[in-house]
Amino acid sequence: SSPSTRLKCPKLSQTLSSQKDTQLSSMKARLEERRKMKEQKLKEKQEAELQKIREEEELEQFRLEEEEARKKEKAALTAVVHDMVDVGMDAKAQSLIHHLLSQRHLKARIVLEKEQKSHLKTVI
Repeated sequence: SSPSTRLKCPKLSQTLSSQKDTQLSSMKARLEERRKMKEQKLKEKQEAELQKIREEEELEQFRLEEEEARKKEKAALTAVVHDMVDVGMDAKAQSLIHHLLSQRHLKARIVLEKEQKSHLKTVI
């Protein structure tokens, strides 16, 4: 607009300027809102990934501890069974072995079910 238009219509010029400011503010607010939403989504994604890593580390630690416990249990069982066989308690030794293997199998099933539930939670 020419200078003569501004002098003749100051209210129109002021109204246009005000509308322009309002539109600019609105655009800035929408951009800021989008930025915040992106940041929030990224933060949630990172938290989910960290949680998954922690769960995997916990499962691995649990697996290692279980493996170590099985090795110790096997060594102790072997010693006990040899002692029982040495004193003529073969049937009792076989019963003990059967019982411990059943317990181990039950424990393994429980662990597997927990892992499956954990996996389902992360999938959902």
